[in-house]
Amino acid sequence: MPELPAEIFKAYDIRGVVGKTLTPPVVRSIGQALGSLALDRGRDTIVVARDGRLSGPELCRALAEGIQSSGTNVIDIGAVTTPMSYFAADEGAQNPDRGREAQDRLRQLSARGCLRRVS
Repeated sequence: MPELPAEIFKAYDIRGVVGKTLTPPVVRSIGQALGSLALDRGRDTIVVARDGRLSGPELCRALAEGIQSSGTNVIDIGAVTTPMSYFAADEGAQNPDRGREAQDRLRQLSARGCLRRVS
């Protein structure tokens, strides 16, 4: 297990420099810890999402691998807006099947151009 840099842990999130403080092994370890916490709290599924940054696919994959290594299921909803990830996470927390339904519905809406980022 890699040493986790203390400076990446902020009050409400995890932030770092990709390739330096945030690497796939670090993110995988964080995923394993999150998956273990979820199981300890009676949850067996975590929804993961990412934004449009180029590092997103690799880091999201590492996060999912870490979560799954703990025995926790992962629903990966891909690149979505923050409100979409909150919606899917809330639905998935209530019921994993509803989380998958939310994922499918968000993809349908996105494909039809019904969802867009508002700045």
